[in-house]
Amino acid sequence: MSPEINWGRVPDSLRRSVIDTFELMCFCAAEPLVESHIDLQPALARIISFHGDWSGQVCLKVNAAAARTLAENFYGEPEPSLPDSRVEELLNEITNVVCGGMLSRMAPSGNFWLSPAEPLPAGAAPAGSSYEQAFSLESGEVLVSVTDAAL
Repeated sequence: MSPEINWGRVPDSLRRSVIDTFELMCFCAAEPLVESHIDLQPALARIISFHGDWSGQVCLKVNAAAARTLAENFYGEPEPSLPDSRVEELLNEITNVVCGGMLSRMAPSGNFWLSPAEPLPAGAAPAGSSYEQAFSLESGEVLVSVTDAAL
């Protein structure tokens, strides 16, 4: 881990990135929850890996109903007309933006490479030690976790 990366800054950096991303991209408030172990069934999950000054993964899990509402807000289209592929594309982009926002807060001059976000298979979990934070949205809940490859 680079000296400028401080694992202790993950909670605040992740929280701020999630709140800003959901507000700016999907016009909805994301309120941090005290309890991180929430039931998101059925859930849609995306994972993105990052490498560089610090390596790890960010995973975003959201219940299906909330994902559709987020897509409706983002695209400005009624929910029934949105194909599943557009919802999945949006989740990929949200995961990318959350990850990039967190990394830029933690290491503003850091060097990072992000892989494309991809679906996380049902029941799978990121490997390694991680920090996770749950958020309440108007239409459901979301769980975001960060895994440090060095831990």
